[in-house]
Amino acid sequence: MKKILFPVLIGMSVLLSACGGGGGSNVDSSYSKTIIQNGVTYECKSENAAALCDNGNCSSCESSLDKIITASCSTSISAGQTIFAVTKTGCVSNMKSGSRITAACDNGLLKLKVGSNFSLNQVINTGTTMSSGEYIVGTEVLRCGF
Repeated sequence: MKKILFPVLIGMSVLLSACGGGGGSNVDSSYSKTIIQNGVTYECKSENAAALCDNGNCSSCESSLDKIITASCSTSISAGQTIFAVTKTGCVSNMKSGSRITAACDNGLLKLKVGSNFSLNQVINTGTTMSSGEYIVGTEVLRCGF
């Protein structure tokens, strides 16, 4: 009996640890709560983090501002110009030159970073500011207001 029971107990212990059970952790791998604070969406992966976020401390939750911008800017053609519509959530424009520009609108200001794989926080905090709300390169225009 001992020869059978011992491997079974070890197997159960391994399974409980792998699934998050049996330990003192408060993280439930299936728990997720979305909370919006001051217009920012937070994804909390534990009840404790969600409770803290409900009370204004969302540092333990993932912020929508920290997610990498992957959406492409929508485009339209007007008077021979390609217009890239930039939103406040940000987008990536693929320019005719082959370069990529990640852009976002912040209170009417167009913020730009050359390249991709930037978060909204990175674009807003360290991007080049175009106070006119648009950036023109030849026949291509990135424009806020959409």
